[in-house]
Amino acid sequence: METNVINKSDIRKVIGQKNPLRGLASNILYYAMGFAKINRDYRPISELKGIEFVRAAIERFKLKCTISEDDIKNIPAEGAAVIVSNHPFGGADGLLLYEAVHHVRSDVKVMTNFILSMIGPLSDDFLPVNPFRGAKWAPGSSSGMKQAIRHLENGGLLIIFPAGEVSTIPKKDFYKKLFSRRVMARDIPWENSSMKLIARSGCPVIPVYFHGQNSRLFHLAGRLNPYLRTALLPREFLKARKRTAVLKIGKAVSAADVAALADRKMLSRHLYARCYALEANIPATNEFLDDGPLKPIVKGKSQAEIEWDIDKARANGNRLFETAGYEVFLLTYREYHTIMYELARLREITFREIGEGTGKSCDTDEYDVYYKHLVLWDVAKRKIAGAYRIGIGSEIVRDFGLSGFYVDTLFHYRKGMEETLKQSIELGRSFVVSEYQKEIFPLMLLIKGILFSTMRYPEVRYVIGPVSISSWYPDLYKSIFVKYLSENFGLPSMRKLIDPEHRFKNRVEKVNIDDLLLDKCDSIEHTDRYIMALSNGKMRIPSLIKRYLKIGVKVIDFNVDPLFNYCVDGLILLDTDNVSEKELNLLLKGEKNIDSFIERFYKKSL
Repeated sequence: METNVINKSDIRKVIGQKNPLRGLASNILYYAMGFAKINRDYRPISELKGIEFVRAAIERFKLKCTISEDDIKNIPAEGAAVIVSNHPFGGADGLLLYEAVHHVRSDVKVMTNFILSMIGPLSDDFLPVNPFRGAKWAPGSSSGMKQAIRHLENGGLLIIFPAGEVSTIPKKDFYKKLFSRRVMARDIPWENSSMKLIARSGCPVIPVYFHGQNSRLFHLAGRLNPYLRTALLPREFLKARKRTAVLKIGKAVSAADVAALADRKMLSRHLYARCYALEANIPATNEFLDDGPLKPIVKGKSQAEIEWDIDKARANGNRLFETAGYEVFLLTYREYHTIMYELARLREITFREIGEGTGKSCDTDEYDVYYKHLVLWDVAKRKIAGAYRIGIGSEIVRDFGLSGFYVDTLFHYRKGMEETLKQSIELGRSFVVSEYQKEIFPLMLLIKGILFSTMRYPEVRYVIGPVSISSWYPDLYKSIFVKYLSENFGLPSMRKLIDPEHRFKNRVEKVNIDDLLLDKCDSIEHTDRYIMALSNGKMRIPSLIKRYLKIGVKVIDFNVDPLFNYCVDGLILLDTDNVSEKELNLLLKGEKNIDSFIERFYKKSL
């Protein structure tokens, strides 16, 4: 058994027999490239084979990797399957992924660079691929490809690094990205030969993402010459002991979905996007981005004070309806100070729980004073369950002009919006207290309250206002939401009538959203399921957005709100002449005066 990974004689072959300095050069390179250290650690474990060797090598070279139990469950326990992964390290990633998959099944082979396949203990399971096509000193890829095909035909699992070479930092803005604290390296576009193999196999494909990159020196060398970059791989392997790789495994792309992507370039781009989309699933430390500590929440009012206001609201005829143990009220600020105080307190608590909020002791502003407030009251528990803030457009335009709308601070209404706003009510500051968020019913009652409110103002045709996406959503998912909503529920004709203060910009560089989504977003439900699959069940379309879309809401544009912990606000518009009949019947089920609602909200469809 060979007791070295690479000998000086192997280096001389690369240099070339005709080079008069090959002896001296091979000695220098043998030590400079780190092979002396690698061989020293390799010799004691060189008699081992396969997974025993890999586990011993991982321990001896101090390679470290974190992977969640939920991700491991995405590896199929049996049957032919292909794993595709990015290739940020060039050696450690192959060993770590091979070992991780072995926790589920043992029939695993890896298509890897020819250097790893030349290591005796790995030769059975690591199949050679040559990234240097045409180099006389390097073997070709055809034998490895044939072995891979046979392995899949026998029902095995195959790991592929489709780039065929180690990830690099793109040329555009290279030096800026080189010194970024973020992981900027990425694979080149994935090879067509790998896609041909995947398409031929008829197997499901499991995307895998390694988070990390090689050193700045490695990437600088790559800018000079690809051979020089490869020469540094052994040293990068030795440096790997200083870091812990993060490994994410996604849900499988089904064999049917793979077959549907008959264009291999499109298959390549989609799998590439599925791989890099997994970066968004790495748990982040959710934090508040504004400077300064959060102020303590103000102390709540007494139960007696709150109930006194509720009794007063009943007596004054401010209750819109009651159903199933809840009451919904439409209240003014000046008449119900205790309830207004509680709303401000509960808003801040609820918004902070999802990464929003003002950071102040309570969430209140000058708009509270002249806006009305829709309040959901739990009769049995005697507490506020949720609320909306509602501005009557005709009154606001009359008293304050366009600048009197809260949304004007986010989207800046232009003069052409005035007539629409006169016929609108503006929504905002919607919340459902956390203990009531497990069910959709409280939110449905609040939306029902909006419909009841419009019945009191016959001039109202439109409902307008912001709906927020928390800053705690990863950038990828925020970009998916914005793209999906803009393309499927957008109102481009109205974008010219507003001017977002901080228009949302897609900052995702490694994932092309079009390549990721393809035709997965033909309905709200399909889109929601796809986002759940991408995120391993961690992300969904926000409940309020889903409910709005089902009613018939459209989206005008998006803004980032730095005063609300940088959440993304979508400006929505509902034409009450076009409310979904199905959703209206669901909201008004059991109401005695349903005919008046039918006439009001979808008379045009009758």
